Amino acid sequence: MWLFSRRDLIAKILPLSIFINNAEANTATNENASSESISVNSYDCLRHIIPKFSGQRVKLNSYYTNSIHGGGILVSVYENKKEDYGVTCKVNDDWSWVRIIDGPITPYMFGAFADGVNNDSLFIQRAVDYYDALYSTRDRAPRGEIYFPAGIYCIGETITIRNGPISWRGDGIWNTIFVPIQNASQHDNTFLFKFENEKWDSNQTRYLHEIMLCKFSIKGNYVNRSAFYLGGCGWDCIIDAVHIWGVGQAAFVCYDLMDTTFRDVRINLCGMYFDANKREGNYSHPIMLLSRYDCCNAIRFDACHFEGNFTGVLYVNGRANNISFVNMCKFEENGIGSKFGCSFPVILIDSSLAESIRFNDVFVSHTSKIKNSFIKSISKHLILNGGSYISPSDEYGFTGAKWFHIHRENWNDNTRCIGAIINIDLIYVNYKDNDVPFKFESQAIVNINALRVARPNKLAFISYSCQINIKNITFLDVSNHNSAISLFEVDNKAGKVVLNVDCSEGDSTNLRWVNDISQNKLSSLKFNFPE
Repeated sequence: MWLFSRRDLIAKILPLSIFINNAEANTATNENASSESISVNSYDCLRHIIPKFSGQRVKLNSYYTNSIHGGGILVSVYENKKEDYGVTCKVNDDWSWVRIIDGPITPYMFGAFADGVNNDSLFIQRAVDYYDALYSTRDRAPRGEIYFPAGIYCIGETITIRNGPISWRGDGIWNTIFVPIQNASQHDNTFLFKFENEKWDSNQTRYLHEIMLCKFSIKGNYVNRSAFYLGGCGWDCIIDAVHIWGVGQAAFVCYDLMDTTFRDVRINLCGMYFDANKREGNYSHPIMLLSRYDCCNAIRFDACHFEGNFTGVLYVNGRANNISFVNMCKFEENGIGSKFGCSFPVILIDSSLAESIRFNDVFVSHTSKIKNSFIKSISKHLILNGGSYISPSDEYGFTGAKWFHIHRENWNDNTRCIGAIINIDLIYVNYKDNDVPFKFESQAIVNINALRVARPNKLAFISYSCQINIKNITFLDVSNHNSAISLFEVDNKAGKVVLNVDCSEGDSTNLRWVNDISQNKLSSLKFNFPE
């Protein structure tokens, strides 16, 4: 509970002169203030005007001559202040003009053009630096806001944000647009926006918290750059209604990100320029959840949409935990391959220390033309609940040659955790190039209510203790099935395996349910198949 008002709290943090309202400004002037009011046409002109008295007002018509943006009211202050090229205009060592702030600041106040032609990096950085100077400590404070009016902001040099809390708000997706400058190879493999304080060196030294990014788009134009770097950010961060389209590398590279919500975030056609032969500045997936001093945890993806990304969607390493996808996040046709032929599993959880990563009621279109699995995981307690794993747009509705690869690597021999718990309502399988749709090489509990299999071949490879229950399986186009191939291949080294198939539809006369298992394994196997 706050022990003082919001205004009192702000006044403790921000310079008093910034909060001069109209009444306060009038009391700061002398009796002739109204007759001494002046008007100037540009910020450069303003810096050459020496005030006549403290509290004198000036109307800045616009930041540049013949422009309509960046204007406002400024008040003279008899003080040696630091020039910031937007809020404080320094005249000399005695006098400054200070802008009256009656709402969020905008890049226009610092000289931005937002015309899709001129480089706006310097001007956006100045707006960021204004708040960075105010929030130079790790104390809790009200969130400062930078408002980006509708326009196209060209980004050259990386914008660096060091302190929070901070809010970036646009005028909506495809109204406020950030674009990287074209044909600028000096910026290859860099970020558009970097949120990190150089003093961050542990989980106890976080300077960037309560970040809010909302209502804007990034149109990457397939330039070889990444969008956001989030280093040591969190807690209470929100990324809401942000669309990232066509970024050549990653959309979000996150180190030790914590307590963050991605809501209605759209990521499309990212990762074209990933090259496995280059390491620096190369990121395999549009979303990278990485560990440095701690881990990524308590991250929520709510009603997000990922489509057509070249290398996949999500990469996780380290001790990442408690990451969830909820409210029908959509995964459509991801992992189609980069310009250099690189592609990965759409979801790649590449750490035996990661755990409790959840996918609830997702919509997945993962057609048979995609070479990699939808999910490959060596983590503990991967959870898939509900959802629709189909592809309405694929030929005959067939889909998914490679779905789940659950295995264990670098696990302690004494670790007896479940690798995956899978409960799915509907999933389609379509074979291509003898791929195996399901590989269970770690302990898994699998329940599928409706499984449709086109051109059946080897359905699952099992080499670890598993319990698999299928309530209904439908076979399509069985005519070319090789009867020597088993639907379920159980490795001789597997532990206790339980397979239950409740009933089947379609012609299963010549199908072979399970491969021959050596006699000494029969006691640990339980099979139940329809006749």
